[in-house]
Amino acid sequence: MISGCRILPIFLLFCLVSLPAADGIPVSLLTFRNSDSTSNDRYLDKSITEMVTVDLVGVQGITIIERADMEQILREQALALSGAIDETEVPEIGKLIGAKYLVFGTYTKDRRRITINYKITEVETGVIREAGTITGKIRRFMELKNKLAGSIYRSLRSVMAGLGPFMYPPDDRRITVDDVVSYGKALDLSDREDYEGARSILKNYISGDVRLSYAQRSLQQLEKRLEKYQDEHTKSLDRKAEGKLTYMKFMGVAMGYFGAGNYSKCIEFCRQTKINPPPGIEDAGFSIPEVCDYYIVASYGRLSAWDSTLACGERFLETHKGSMYFQGVKSLVYDAIAAKEKSGGGLQQVMAEVDAMIKKSFLLTGTEAQFEYFKIAGRLFNAKQWSRALDWYKKIVPSLLLPAVESDFIAYQIFLCYYYLGNRQEARGVIDFTRNNYPGSQFLDPMRRLADMIPE
Repeated sequence: MISGCRILPIFLLFCLVSLPAADGIPVSLLTFRNSDSTSNDRYLDKSITEMVTVDLVGVQGITIIERADMEQILREQALALSGAIDETEVPEIGKLIGAKYLVFGTYTKDRRRITINYKITEVETGVIREAGTITGKIRRFMELKNKLAGSIYRSLRSVMAGLGPFMYPPDDRRITVDDVVSYGKALDLSDREDYEGARSILKNYISGDVRLSYAQRSLQQLEKRLEKYQDEHTKSLDRKAEGKLTYMKFMGVAMGYFGAGNYSKCIEFCRQTKINPPPGIEDAGFSIPEVCDYYIVASYGRLSAWDSTLACGERFLETHKGSMYFQGVKSLVYDAIAAKEKSGGGLQQVMAEVDAMIKKSFLLTGTEAQFEYFKIAGRLFNAKQWSRALDWYKKIVPSLLLPAVESDFIAYQIFLCYYYLGNRQEARGVIDFTRNNYPGSQFLDPMRRLADMIPE
């Protein structure tokens, strides 16, 4: 059924007029629905419709209105399709999407078989011109889909003169109904603008063991939609960033830039905001400059700008020691160190940096010195200098680091040094220490498992 329709805006009318090509009669396939109203089978719904649509696109004499374009138009009109289509509603739907003929139908399935029923309706008159039924084994889904596409083609040819030939796609028996459902999930994610989730699934069917030819085409369409979406989204965020910032507006813009993958914009925006930050929220647990610094570090990390990630990350760890983002930034710093080593920074460069940090630590006292010890130990640990890392971890007085670093985490790092050095006895000593002093530590179980792997 359909509900909720409003007057078409001028730009959408233009889109509708331009959808059908001049050399073909416009035809649209509405999403096939499961006739079992209790079933939540939207993924199979969309994959059946998309695959058959793609199969018919190359037929000369008709212009297929793409499923994604059709659903976007219906959403623009606040018009929802739910359940089986009422045949009296077909003319209204067809006129909205600019089609002369609509193909719609339902399917039923059990564990072994699928039956698909379809009808072809002339939009202008509302008359059903053709109908058909296809039945097949669920384990031979692609064969069934090919039969459905061929049957719809023959039905269209009976009501339209001069259609070109239909080329049957190959029947790849490796593709299971589970693959088809997964493909439908990607389409659903794309329709709901979860482009990253959709892209991940589609790429798997392009480069994975099971290749689905439809996935390549869907991915190309998704990339175009994503490019358009990101462009519109960025322009919207730019407009918000230009006005007077409030706390909520700042959070929305920063998260928006970052979530859309526009990391350079995010860095620029956060740096400008730090100059004149808006008032924060009392008792929020964090400040605007702190959030700005976090998004700057995280954005550099996403850009793989490791030098900037490391510099900004270490500055964050020194400036915001009690931050809720502390552990996340620390992980980014470790990732930057590892990436620099892998890219050719080499052990020599790392040790030179460590030496500079050691000289700096001599000038520090109290908590500041403890944090410098912590950073030195972490840098040596990532460089696989276990013995030297162990020496620096042992210099740390955990109580001076709280609440920024959990005390049992220091114990865990010391344990790992002994683990990599193959010192079973000392490693078990650390486990006993942790059990006695931090009985609820999340690191106890991992330490016990690893200790059993150290040779006697």
